[in-house]
Amino acid sequence: PGIDIIVLNAGQYQCSPALDTNLDVALPDLMQINFASPVQLSQKLIQKDRWKERKHGHIVTIASLMGRGASPLNAAYSASKHALRGYFHALAAEEKSWLRVDVVLPGATDTGLWDNSYNTKTSPRNGIDSGNDEEHDNSAQKLLRADDRSKMAVGRCAQLIISSMIGPNFLFFETWITRNPGLLWVYLA
Repeated sequence: PGIDIIVLNAGQYQCSPALDTNLDVALPDLMQINFASPVQLSQKLIQKDRWKERKHGHIVTIASLMGRGASPLNAAYSASKHALRGYFHALAAEEKSWLRVDVVLPGATDTGLWDNSYNTKTSPRNGIDSGNDEEHDNSAQKLLRADDRSKMAVGRCAQLIISSMIGPNFLFFETWITRNPGLLWVYLA
């Protein structure tokens, strides 16, 4: 025996206009945290626990609604979550005879993710100054906090993720979770 299921829940957010984002700082970290690390971890686990030989495994990856349809002020974040979603959909198609992959696309959730996001001025972890105006940062932060009522409680989000994990594979290969009626916009995009 070994591990039969892995839940990949990594995330770093970016909130700034695309052309004002310091991509030298933000892009490598966002792609590593939001895309490369979950992919590498899942691949190492599949190999170590011999999932393919056992013909059994279940990956649940937490992407984002922004991995389905982008919105202003998060271009690099959206790109990293699009990459994550695309990789795991491709992996599921390649190994569908033995591997179950669930991709969860939560919307706004009441976590600290947004409080520690990249903006035009700083990197969240090391405070690197990119020299850009604070005006963009202030407007972006106001947007992030514009309506906390649209953010889903963490506990409720976790319940819905678990529901998708135990539901039938043909029905729950991709699960969208949000309190915001803007989900329809993402669906139609």
